[in-house]
Amino acid sequence: MFKIPLWIAFLLIVGVGAILLGLSSFAAIEGFMAGGPGIRCGTDLPECGGGTDCINGFCRVKNPPVLPPNEIPTYP
Repeated sequence: MFKIPLWIAFLLIVGVGAILLGLSSFAAIEGFMAGGPGIRCGTDLPECGGGTDCINGFCRVKNPPVLPPNEIPTYP
């Protein structure tokens, strides 16, 4: 049977996992937005105005949901 040292197997698994995470564009699909220029809001800061909402500490225009509404009937 093919034998490799335990530390090489660990590094191989971690390396392959890091490569797969990088290729999956996980950060892009999660919608992460780094802090940048904009109007800050929240605790001890002014409220948003002009049709914007406080989203993650910044005044942003509230976007409609990306998914279409559910067409399946639901019962309470």
